[in-house]
Amino acid sequence: MNIFPTDDAEQTAEATVRRYRPIDALIPSHWIEGTVQANGIEQHYYRTGGAGPPLLLLHGFLEGALTWLQTARAFEQTYDVILLDARGHGGTGGVAPDLPQQPLPMMLQQSFGRLVSARCT
Repeated sequence: MNIFPTDDAEQTAEATVRRYRPIDALIPSHWIEGTVQANGIEQHYYRTGGAGPPLLLLHGFLEGALTWLQTARAFEQTYDVILLDARGHGGTGGVAPDLPQQPLPMMLQQSFGRLVSARCT
């Protein structure tokens, strides 16, 4: 087993570096980026602004809203896709020690409700 990179591996690495784009360059310019005051914190989100019903995509632990970037792009013609950064992830700060910890479903209900009602007004 050869532990040193082969020419193929070096070429693959070089190709990867050439294809690199900052994440901001991958986000469509018509998407909306903002924050919503909910659950005692400013929660960061992206939304596609599509004309269809809202579709909320939630990321996992140690990830961020843009985990769903390709999926959101695929669904944005049919839905108003909302990518919400959970507390302590992405652009959403952590929770202040004096705030009560809410169960996740309650937290999501408040955030999602405010985002959907903001679209309707």
